[in-house]
Amino acid sequence: MDSFQSVNTSSLENSFCQQMNQAENSVCFKCYSDRFSKMRPSLEKRLIENSQVLSSRLLEPKEIPFFNARYVRFNSFGEIINEIHYLNLLRIAKANPHTKFGLWTKRSNIVMMHSKAKNIKYIYSAPSVNVFKVSKTKLNWFDKVFVVEKKDNPKINCKGKCIDCLLCYTDNDTKFIYEKIK
Repeated sequence: MDSFQSVNTSSLENSFCQQMNQAENSVCFKCYSDRFSKMRPSLEKRLIENSQVLSSRLLEPKEIPFFNARYVRFNSFGEIINEIHYLNLLRIAKANPHTKFGLWTKRSNIVMMHSKAKNIKYIYSAPSVNVFKVSKTKLNWFDKVFVVEKKDNPKINCKGKCIDCLLCYTDNDTKFIYEKIK
């Protein structure tokens, strides 16, 4: 995520992440967040702190960060922990109307209970590698669908250079984003 600010939480402390991490065909089976967090204990410490703060109570207005950025990503590391966490992400987006946020999530059950924020691009992260079966309801609700592929193929349209591409962050006709597994 070069050149991008992001709001992240610990995948190692998230029960949803750890459950997904056990499924062999899951994109979470070889989780890059887990790998980086284990290599950098100081990073993991901060991610755990973020997890605790964002998921335990609603943030007070004075606690909400201000971003001096055009684009910010939610969940470069980790996943939505619970509804309180998601409500805090909505508060952050509302407090930063000048910023376009990208939210990658597999937790459709949480985000779809609420109205969309106008400055968040909602990206459903397909839970399995090479599988993009998505219900019509999710397909209509989410702005994009992110699919991880095992091999190179012509469908791959994500090169991992977000700041140069912005396909996930901008209004366009692309519904499916394909990335080769890292």
